[in-house]
Amino acid sequence: MKRTLTTLLGIAVFIGGAYAAWAYTPLGKSILASWLLKRWEKIAQRNSKKLDTGLLAKELAKLDYPDHELLYRYTLLDPFSVEEPELTEKQKEHLKKLLKKMKDRKILERADLQQLENIVLPG
Repeated sequence: MKRTLTTLLGIAVFIGGAYAAWAYTPLGKSILASWLLKRWEKIAQRNSKKLDTGLLAKELAKLDYPDHELLYRYTLLDPFSVEEPELTEKQKEHLKKLLKKMKDRKILERADLQQLENIVLPG
């Protein structure tokens, strides 16, 4: 019993340290930023639009890790998808919550993401 408890505690500490390294160092932020840029570029190509990824990268650098995480979760929903134009009710509620959180954190005021309007973000 004691050995199991020690093992579980060790695993929990290791996972907690890994999350802290991911969220509070530039590592997680840079990986999420590169994923977002690739995904946004793919979505823009699907819609026959062109994005300035250099400018978007500079604007993403202005944001914190939680902002990147919100943009990641929003981008995963892909509300302007051609393949699945209709969102389920659960997805719509989730989308509204994410947009509200983004508005509360003032992401669009701190970073100029106007290029993404009508591609990823609502216009």
